[in-house]
Amino acid sequence: MASTLPTPVNLFLTSALSSRSYVYLCMNAVQVSARHDRVSLKDGSDVEIRCVNASDRDSLTALYDRLSQHSRYQRFFACPAQLPAAWADMLVEVLPERRFGLVAEVLGEPPSVIAIANCTISPDRRWAEVGLLVEDAWQDRGLGGVLCERLISWCEARDVRVFVAYVHWDNERVIGALGRHAVIIDRRLESGVLKFTFTRSLGGWCWVG
Repeated sequence: MASTLPTPVNLFLTSALSSRSYVYLCMNAVQVSARHDRVSLKDGSDVEIRCVNASDRDSLTALYDRLSQHSRYQRFFACPAQLPAAWADMLVEVLPERRFGLVAEVLGEPPSVIAIANCTISPDRRWAEVGLLVEDAWQDRGLGGVLCERLISWCEARDVRVFVAYVHWDNERVIGALGRHAVIIDRRLESGVLKFTFTRSLGGWCWVG
């Protein structure tokens, strides 16, 4: 068993709303759309969702600063005082037909990034790693599900229907959500991190987050 943890590129998983049409606004992950898509969450809050871009680096650093230590550790499997520059670079990276990302912003001036979701298709295009990070104050409102559904749809539009997520062993909310709302193909524990391989369930992505 390897002693090192997975690289923290996509280690933030959570929850669902169907919005397949929005995916086509950002179908080419390099040509980042400037259009914002307003979404109402299950508690009535409104947020805007758009494709991630390099200018989000500082906003993601600020998001990390607002996270609790618990949320930092459960998503990054580490808890440095500040977001490492290499992690910030990976979060905003987009690659044509390989890597796609979305951010959610609170409406206002200036807008504040409160969540980020990324997916990366494997070189052989057989599976994609998905990840999600939602600020503590915005968890349990359904935002994670909105973002996750869009990631999954983007991958499916590229004929990728098998997904991988890394989850800390004691993250009961996410582990339970995966068990209820995904078809688990494989589950392995390595160095305190569970690697889930799964597909979309027929019922969709009605998860926490």
